[in-house]
Amino acid sequence: MAVVTNASICSLALGKIHQPAIVNLDEDNTRASACNRWYDILRDELLSFHDWGFATKRIEISKEEDYTIVGTDYQYAYALPSDPYCLVPREMVDDTADWSIENRYLLTNASSPIKLRYTTRASESIFPEYFSVALATRIATEIASELGADVQMSQVFDAQYNGPGGIRERAVSEDIRQKQMGKRLQASRGTRLWRT
Repeated sequence: MAVVTNASICSLALGKIHQPAIVNLDEDNTRASACNRWYDILRDELLSFHDWGFATKRIEISKEEDYTIVGTDYQYAYALPSDPYCLVPREMVDDTADWSIENRYLLTNASSPIKLRYTTRASESIFPEYFSVALATRIATEIASELGADVQMSQVFDAQYNGPGGIRERAVSEDIRQKQMGKRLQASRGTRLWRT
């Protein structure tokens, strides 16, 4: 199995619009420039869209003593993780307290420490095939007209990506299926997702 990189995902997108592949996003050509302009934005958009199993991290964090909270009922602030980077906080594990995100801080009344489950900016090397294909299709939607394809081609890719039963929806379904398989396996072994 080949290693997945940002360039290989962009090359899939380029192939969809009948353009030659690239080796890296820093190449001095319009194809690489278009991919470089859109890649990070669209990767983060797709990662943020769903609670992907492969991009989930769990971490215990302590409150920030030096952060002043003004104009809210929340008492505590927790800095969102930066390594690996927290794109979207999903859940405070084992706690039902309300929370809100402001300025890369999680504000809550839950006392320290808290267990946070979140979507991270995962490395391409762990992207499953279904996610890579969805991301390549999304990139093709944005770069097609920029690279000379007619507008209808962009519309076709958008429909393939966003439409009912589209590539993004199928990727989400596959991710849910895989998470359910993992839960059944853990239940049969008597293991838990969170260990302290």
